Amino acid sequence: MAGNLTFTSNKVVIPHYEYPLEKSLNTEKVTSAYNDVNIYELEDMITNLTSFNDRRYNSLHGLEAATYIYDILVAYAAESPGLFHASIIHHKGWLQPSLVFTVNGISPDHIVVVGSHLDSMSYLPSFLTSAPGADDNASGVATLLESIRLLVPIFKEKIPENTIQFHFYSAEETGSLGSLEIYRYFNDQHKNKYNKKIVAMLQQDMTGYTKGSTDLGLEEHFGIVKSYASSNLNLFIKMLIQNYCDIPYRDTECSMICSDHAAATINGFPAAYIIWGDSTINGKEKSTKKRDSGTRKDLHGTTDLAEDLPRSFDRIRPDKSTSKIRGTASPPAREKYAKRSRERMIHYMEEAKYGEHNNSTYYNNKQLTDTGKLRQVLMGRR
Repeated sequence: MAGNLTFTSNKVVIPHYEYPLEKSLNTEKVTSAYNDVNIYELEDMITNLTSFNDRRYNSLHGLEAATYIYDILVAYAAESPGLFHASIIHHKGWLQPSLVFTVNGISPDHIVVVGSHLDSMSYLPSFLTSAPGADDNASGVATLLESIRLLVPIFKEKIPENTIQFHFYSAEETGSLGSLEIYRYFNDQHKNKYNKKIVAMLQQDMTGYTKGSTDLGLEEHFGIVKSYASSNLNLFIKMLIQNYCDIPYRDTECSMICSDHAAATINGFPAAYIIWGDSTINGKEKSTKKRDSGTRKDLHGTTDLAEDLPRSFDRIRPDKSTSKIRGTASPPAREKYAKRSRERMIHYMEEAKYGEHNNSTYYNNKQLTDTGKLRQVLMGRR
């Protein structure tokens, strides 16, 4: 959940996009993928991501976590290089990059984005405390990675109509800096010579803490955030929930800009945000920074741990679990992995200058830092 960021909504015009009607939904394919969701893959990924001391946007741990995720995306992209690719978006001013996994659709200029942020934070300095960020936002990252795992074989059989991108943003916790930079680039017609159009953006941030709803006296549900979101897109998402899910939704609000969907909205793209549940009850907002109930009191601190999350993902498919095998991923061996990840990220970024890894057409090399200086910074630390 993002830090403070101001925005005047009445100054932004969001284009209207006609989303599919209920009768055109691909129920068979979606249901098949839905039934193959592996709860253990989700839980293992959250455990892996929280094994890093933190995922701060300006820390080596944050860089290592990004490299860990990027390795996974590269492996998926290798299954069909012409259809999929993984990209690194390096931001000047901080170490942790943003990541993009693209599925090239029949219409390359219409893009559907599913986003999450990969950074975490703590109110205390990094040398004093960890910032595991299980719910905020290892849960959202795990949701995207499991979606990619399920959709890759489907898209290999049938290319989607729209191009689809999965975004993993850095620096969300400091005011959505990473996503703002990306959407400003999309909105810059001079740089964006291909005139690519984002027709929908859905943010997945804090998807793992259903106890936050039940402790407020509510049944488990999806929270559909109305603040800084497209009402048209929200209606489409509600229709999808009603057709594919067995839990309801509730409208909720943020008292401030609370995630990366706002970065898309600010730049004129239709965006929506799903959270674990309604953060309001009886008209009074319950803080999602410091929980008033449940096992975790401090969201941005040491207690946002994987083991403290109830088995929220079990609710996805109660009594329908067909995937009982635990995921094959294991938490990275800290010392060896740390050094290897720094070396790999330097290698990836150097290759990105020549288009070998960062083959997205709408990001330019000016966003890549001087990798010689970066090498000195990274390899000078252990």
